[in-house]
Amino acid sequence: MLKSTIMPMAAAIALSLFAKPAVSQSLFAQPQGQGGSSVILATKNDGAAREDASQRNQAKPKKTAPVQAAGDPQETYEIFSVAWKNEIDADGDGYTFSRQLEFDVDVSSGTYTIYAQIYVKAATTSSYTLLGATPNFQITGNSPNDKQLVGIYGGAPQLNDYRIRVYRAGSSVVQAEADLDDFGELEAERFESAANDLITHYNYKIYDAWWDDESDSDNDGYDGYRKLYFDVDVASGTRSVYAKIYRKTSTSSNYSLYFTTPNFLITDNSTADRVWIAVGPPNTSLSKNDYDFRIWVIEAGTDFLVANLSQWDNGDLDDQSFESEGTAVSESPATRIESFQLEQNHPNPFNPETTIRYSLPSRAQVQLVIYDLAGRVVKYLVSEQQAPGEHSAQWNGRDDAGNSVASGVYAYRLTATPSFGAAVTLTRKLTFMK
Repeated sequence: MLKSTIMPMAAAIALSLFAKPAVSQSLFAQPQGQGGSSVILATKNDGAAREDASQRNQAKPKKTAPVQAAGDPQETYEIFSVAWKNEIDADGDGYTFSRQLEFDVDVSSGTYTIYAQIYVKAATTSSYTLLGATPNFQITGNSPNDKQLVGIYGGAPQLNDYRIRVYRAGSSVVQAEADLDDFGELEAERFESAANDLITHYNYKIYDAWWDDESDSDNDGYDGYRKLYFDVDVASGTRSVYAKIYRKTSTSSNYSLYFTTPNFLITDNSTADRVWIAVGPPNTSLSKNDYDFRIWVIEAGTDFLVANLSQWDNGDLDDQSFESEGTAVSESPATRIESFQLEQNHPNPFNPETTIRYSLPSRAQVQLVIYDLAGRVVKYLVSEQQAPGEHSAQWNGRDDAGNSVASGVYAYRLTATPSFGAAVTLTRKLTFMK
């Protein structure tokens, strides 16, 4: 499995796209359009654009004639627009550590699957070097909703020129191309490394992702609920991060944000700091379909993307079957449980048996335990993952060994740990009488 890391190159630049890389550096890409326009890197004010670059951009008109598709007389392709977005320039010297290159590819008619290669060269040289290739994506006519957004990271401080080449999926024939002769935005762009930009850089990776606790009530192969686990590592020390989970149908090219986690701590390559989110209630239920997932990890307090994982890197994120189960109707406003609740047992006092009722607003890991007043465990009644809703358990006045307990007052404690957020603990007392 490909490990997702972000690392500065010793050379001029590092390209990042969500794909299995064609070069040694790690890659990520964010498709734009409906549901796919989330900003992940910090945005720099457009008014702070480099002075000499803006002058060149005004002086260089975009080439308007589309490139004829080689070997395909019916269709023509064109790189219609290019723009830079979401710059990080921590020291304000005009050299950015990272930016995102947005480009829009059009085709004369129809819908086609394509991919792009990004090339770079120093502004003082004439030879381009391949940075990497995007995964396949779809374009339709001259739609503005199929733009691609590619992250680029800096190396040694210098000016760089860029070239974009577009290919039909499965082909090595260039269908369209753009470079500094077509767009001023691809000429003499200033980049530098994280260290030069005074950014403290840590090496992160998402070590693994996997699923657990599936729920398929109608046994049709489509789950209404699952836990998505993932384990984030850092080269050394303890860091605070958060994650964004994206999803798309397997036949679509556009991801949309599904869930943003709170901040959580990771330490070295520990497996004890793994986290999980619920896919399905209490989060959004997914309509019946097959889905691909993507995980982005971001440093807490910043918009700095530090690690990513997609279906290209981990097969567990590819082609997962979900549906909205019938139990979702319980989430209507009239019946929704708003908080964790623990009711007084009934009957109380009791002999020989009493019922303890409790309610969960979301799926949680639940423990319901009887204690004596000295705090010693008497009986575990519940210890399992439970769905949202109303629940109950019975106690017959016996301990875990099956022995009848003495008459007196005991405590019963509910501990519920939801997918994210702090565990909830509720305690009441009951009386057993012989």
